[in-house]
Amino acid sequence: MRRNVRWMGAALVVCGTVASFALVQKLSHAQARPTGPWINLRPPRVTAGILPDAVNRFFNRNRRPLFECYQQQLTANPTARALITARITVLAGGFAAVESLRVAPGNEAIETCARSEFGRWQWPNPRNSPASEIRLQIDLAPTRPANAH
Repeated sequence: MRRNVRWMGAALVVCGTVASFALVQKLSHAQARPTGPWINLRPPRVTAGILPDAVNRFFNRNRRPLFECYQQQLTANPTARALITARITVLAGGFAAVESLRVAPGNEAIETCARSEFGRWQWPNPRNSPASEIRLQIDLAPTRPANAH
């Protein structure tokens, strides 16, 4: 017995029933909201030489060690939240000097980790400028806030 199956655009027709994959995909995404620790880079402020989009892409590629430090903090304190505020000067070649870094009290391990990682990373190279200053604000939370997108 041969089943009556055929493709019609974004829908599959099986025995006269139309199942829209777009709708199924939307439903599965709505149900599969990520849980667990959340790390968010607020829009960075930069001086001449580096574009904010380049900082966003760079941070997203290199955030794992910072995320792992935060996960360790969560094992000691499951409700720990932190806001990292940093001012970093990036020199030619992408080498960085962490000028200032603040984290709320009680998050000294995260501060130590962030200072170490930011100084170790090779940041985007400033163009047409000997140095560039980057100001970052990074939110860390045990779960993704309801109002975050």
